[in-house]
Amino acid sequence: MTAVSLEDSLLVAPREEWVLFQNRDKFDVVVLYDTCSEAYGGGTDPLSAFVRAVFEKAHGNKRLRNTPMLLVGGLEAWKKQFGDEVVRGVPGGTRAPPTRKRHQ
Repeated sequence: MTAVSLEDSLLVAPREEWVLFQNRDKFDVVVLYDTCSEAYGGGTDPLSAFVRAVFEKAHGNKRLRNTPMLLVGGLEAWKKQFGDEVVRGVPGGTRAPPTRKRHQ
């Protein structure tokens, strides 16, 4: 995985997500999360691979300003602390956002 391959894969994502990723080097803090991770899992887990792609191996003007932070406990811990209703994109906090099929 590389930052360029991530950019390419986001071409099918909502434009807002693509724009945010394109401007990742302009943010002071980037926070990564998944469902419930307490730590980075090591060499092959998706979060570690992402950090390598956009921070450790990034070249040029798109390198993150700081090491990405991990939301300890993931989205589940966030919702437990602040409630489901504060999660953007989940209407009423009761269901997951729809998944999209990838076209090849």
